[in-house]
Amino acid sequence: MDHGTFDGEKFNELIELGVNRVSLGVQAFQEQLLRACGRAHGLSEVYEAIEIVGSCGVENWSMDLISSLPHQTTEMWEESLRLTVEAQPSPAMCLFTTCKSNKAPSLVYCKYTPGEFPLPSETDSAKFYRMASSMLSNAGYNHYEISSYSKNGFECEHNLTYWKNKPFYGFGLGSASYVRGVRYSRPRKLKEYTGYVQNLEDGAADCSGDRRCYGCCDALSGTARGLDLKSFREDFGGSLALSLCKVYKPYVESGHVVCLDGQRRNLMANEFSSLLSDEHKMEEVVAFIRLSDPDGFLLSNELISLAFAAIAP
Repeated sequence: MDHGTFDGEKFNELIELGVNRVSLGVQAFQEQLLRACGRAHGLSEVYEAIEIVGSCGVENWSMDLISSLPHQTTEMWEESLRLTVEAQPSPAMCLFTTCKSNKAPSLVYCKYTPGEFPLPSETDSAKFYRMASSMLSNAGYNHYEISSYSKNGFECEHNLTYWKNKPFYGFGLGSASYVRGVRYSRPRKLKEYTGYVQNLEDGAADCSGDRRCYGCCDALSGTARGLDLKSFREDFGGSLALSLCKVYKPYVESGHVVCLDGQRRNLMANEFSSLLSDEHKMEEVVAFIRLSDPDGFLLSNELISLAFAAIAP
């Protein structure tokens, strides 16, 4: 919900209609940073929105922060994290943004060069990530996704469905669905979307899409749970799973990738290496692979690229 667009009365009306989860896009607790990322709301609206949500007794509400904004300092980021913890949202999301990212908060990013002032350096951005992992984990939040933290039982169900490669429907412009093993998207422009809906009603819509296992590998790079190798083998075969494990051998040794058995016990690097020559033994012992927190997550783009290359060389 956008700050400043609702009051206690309007919020209570939404609750009465059945709304049971609320997300506040706070982004930052500094006025200058809110202006820098093009937000319409100010800090007073942020505190007002937090007070309204708290006074209405909503248990399941989240707060979003953005890291690596122009002119953002370590002290500012620490303050935003501390105030987030004090507000006690159920989940919290930290978007770690660069001006190359398609999640950049506004066109203001087009003015800047990645890693150069006023944007934080890559070293500072990595420090921000580690700070979030440490402060939020110490406050009792589980780092269950690459940029998401939550208290027990408040993980985003839709996100978990996506990471587990389970089917889901999406509705609206540009929305994505995953049905019967096929991932496809709806048109992004209204005119094309209107025609698509008409064709859908007439049974003539094109719902072809991608059947490859890229979604499974997203679970590896994006979640603390990691990739369930048993399910992966069942869907795509043992040889592909073995290829994936071989690709990550150097990163298991460096500590950026973690391998676990069926009881989610960490396997030592030498134990993992010895299993690579025996596919049958590998299937018996290695049940999950995931990225380490925080160092593995910081290399997620590079590591997922290696996975894609192994899947479609």
